[in-house]
Amino acid sequence: MSLWDKIAATALFDFRRSLTISRLSVFVVLSLFPPAIVAINVFGSGLDAAPVIIGVTVMMVGILAELLWATPIVHSELEGRTWQYLAVRPRGVVAVLLGKYMIAVLWTMAVCCTGLTLCVLLAKLANVPNAAQIWLVFLVLITLAAFAYAAIFALIGVIFHRRAMVFAMAYVIVLEIFVAQVPALINQLTIRHHLTALGVKWLDFRYLGDEEVPEFVLQRMLGAQEPDWQNLFAVAATTVLALAASIWIISSREYVTAEEV
Repeated sequence: MSLWDKIAATALFDFRRSLTISRLSVFVVLSLFPPAIVAINVFGSGLDAAPVIIGVTVMMVGILAELLWATPIVHSELEGRTWQYLAVRPRGVVAVLLGKYMIAVLWTMAVCCTGLTLCVLLAKLANVPNAAQIWLVFLVLITLAAFAYAAIFALIGVIFHRRAMVFAMAYVIVLEIFVAQVPALINQLTIRHHLTALGVKWLDFRYLGDEEVPEFVLQRMLGAQEPDWQNLFAVAATTVLALAASIWIISSREYVTAEEV
């Protein structure tokens, strides 16, 4: 059985195992949160900030989905006492890592795409301009974000498997919220900065209501001056490096199972 066959088998098994009432309930709640917020804002206060609200809420539930599905990749196997069986099989732990990674990406994309589509339908009903363009742009950004954040959270889960969600949340708060807003080169270390830069340019985001966005904010904080290839390369490189580091660590590290404690 090749590595790709093992990854596919792991992904299929994990997908079937994840079809539970609790996970489907989480899926429904996360998917309905963005359209609920958009409905309150669009029909309540106006259309000006609709793209920003859609982008922020959809990205928020995407990160929450990644926290739920990507961070416990190692811990769930240790807790289920199946790690020792995987470790003795050729490339077993790598297949589990990549298979679960793909399922985390798919669940996240399903949540975000459902929420995004409902948001855009509401925006269309409210006569928000360029609703189709908003849907297409955010669909691309969701795909990039799903692969990138799943890789980062998987790496965190491989390194800090006992407190993976805590460290992943700390990463989000420190880097993706605070550092991403710093108008300096350090903000380019974050995925959010590159996704924001792409979204700003692709949606031609220069006005918020009747107010023009200051050039300093566009250039320094939102990255409007950066070429698209640079942002796409940064996201892709981060994804590949995080996955490569996860594979190397999980293949060389010995984890203590519950039975050995």
